Amino acid sequence: MIENEIGFNPADGILYERTSGVTTLEHMLKGSSEILASNKSLPRKLKILEDARGAISIFSVSEFITLSERMFQILDNYDSIQHAVVHDNP
Repeated sequence: MIENEIGFNPADGILYERTSGVTTLEHMLKGSSEILASNKSLPRKLKILEDARGAISIFSVSEFITLSERMFQILDNYDSIQHAVVHDNP
């Protein structure tokens, strides 16, 4: 089961996310749609800091390509997105 904690700090303009559990392509696509694609209140120069030390990602290289294509579509809604993810496993 995946768990997400998400919060936006307007003082520093950073969207903070903590993810734990098993992450699949479906979860990543759903999260990107719910958080980024439909949220008009986030800054157009968005910064995301994600703590994924408690998460295990299980998707293939071909699925990563699908995710990348989706992220490029979301970029149309923003001037830029900087997304840093902290992992504790390869």
